[in-house]
Order: sequence, then structure tokens, then C-alpha cells
Amino acid sequence: MIGEYVLNKQFARVEQIKQFRLIEQRLTAEDEELTPTMKIKRSLVNKKYAALIEQMYAGGGAG
Repeated sequence: MIGEYVLNKQFARVEQIKQFRLIEQRLTAEDEELTPTMKIKRSLVNKKYAALIEQMYAGGGAG
């Protein structure tokens, strides 16, 4: 908790991490979730994990 506060303190409120989830699967270029240069394909990942993302924002609690 203390480390989280220190990291977020460096950023404006709109830039702070409020919630996050870890997934059991590694994102890879082979699964087309990353580009060959290892950049995330946001639209594809947003669609694939839409239920998890909705659950995060619907809960309203810290995670």
C-alpha cells in the first residue's frame, strides 16, 4: 500500500492508477495481442478482456 501511494503521488489524479487486474495469460505477438515490436494492440485487448474491464469499473473499489 505504501509503495502504491508513493508511485501515484508523482502523478496528477487523472494519471494515477486506480485499479488493475493480473491475467493468467501472457500477451504475445503470436496471439496478435502485441505487435512485432511488442506494443500492445489496445483495441484487440479491450475487446478480448471487455468483461474483466467492465467488472473493474462497475465494482468501484480499489484493486
